[in-house]
Amino acid sequence: MNKLAIIAPDKELAKLCEKISAEMDFPADISIGIGSTRNGIALAKKEKENGAEVIISRGGTAILIRNEVVEIPVVEVEVTAYDLIYSFNSARQWGNKIIIVGFENVIDAIRGIDRVLEDMSNLEIITEKIETEHEITGVVKKNLEKFGLENLVFIGGKLVVEKAKEIGYHAVVLQ
Repeated sequence: MNKLAIIAPDKELAKLCEKISAEMDFPADISIGIGSTRNGIALAKKEKENGAEVIISRGGTAILIRNEVVEIPVVEVEVTAYDLIYSFNSARQWGNKIIIVGFENVIDAIRGIDRVLEDMSNLEIITEKIETEHEITGVVKKNLEKFGLENLVFIGGKLVVEKAKEIGYHAVVLQ
């Protein structure tokens, strides 16, 4: 039997994966864990040692796992237009200046739809591409200095939301 490991960056995605795998009759042994960025890499290495043949993850965690655990395939759950619209809709309750912080795969998914959403709404959408999770705090602080707190909302992964909230910003997890 094939062994798959799903590494979800947050509890919500893990619960969704558990629900789907329980409803479907997959001919595989599926392990579901929660780990974002570096924790996701450690979990992926452990899953590989336990016999995982494929790892499934999302966002920056998928990129980092792909770069660190090169011996087995990593399938990325891509960010969709629906994910973006849902997150923008949640974020606009706090402000109309939306800063999206993410790795290249997330920022690439936003290209195009950001301009359409700006044209259709009263949102100003700014993208901030990062290459490591260590850049998140600097990006958040840079935007505080540039824009101030008023009407500013961050969208990103779990770590982006944690850092933004630590500093006092509103933030929404990219669903």
